[in-house]
Amino acid sequence: MTKPERVLLEKLFRDAIDMVLPSRCVAPYLPDAAAGNTVVIGAGKAAAAMAKTTAEHYGDAVRGLVITRYGHGLGLNRTGGVEIVEAGH
Repeated sequence: MTKPERVLLEKLFRDAIDMVLPSRCVAPYLPDAAAGNTVVIGAGKAAAAMAKTTAEHYGDAVRGLVITRYGHGLGLNRTGGVEIVEAGH
């Protein structure tokens, strides 16, 4: 593989990852906050990132728990009112 081909493939890979980040593909679909708290419950590798996006959108009105794979907790144990737990099977 030539250097220009490698550079192009790496750019395409980074662009593809950027397109599926929760901040890009979840945030636009979150409705306006309802009265009271919004509860977030999640599991999976992307759960922490989606919870973070949701907490940033709703602020203090969000509460919940997400469980994600070890190494996918974004270095957080809490984002807003959402607890983030890293675990295995």
